Amino acid sequence: MNDAQVLDIAHKANAVLENTAYQGAYTAVRQRLVDAMLGLQMSDAEGAESARQAVKLLDALKAELDTAVKSGKVAAASIAEIEARRKNPLRGIFR
Repeated sequence: MNDAQVLDIAHKANAVLENTAYQGAYTAVRQRLVDAMLGLQMSDAEGAESARQAVKLLDALKAELDTAVKSGKVAAASIAEIEARRKNPLRGIFR
């Protein structure tokens, strides 16, 4: 994947993370999962494990979006550096 594609994905991931509907849904779903986990019987190890896995998967989704945004910042810096080099009037003089 090239820098432009990474940057495009980063913009889309950032739009999702900043979306108030996503933020509300993420918070509500995570809270429901935690509440369900806390409401389980101590003997329900299978239910607790399922709830724990669901919370981890939800958190992994958010982490994946966060990583895409960070990768986009790196790609943007790389693109900016390439552009700056290309526009440098001294480019090619010392080759």
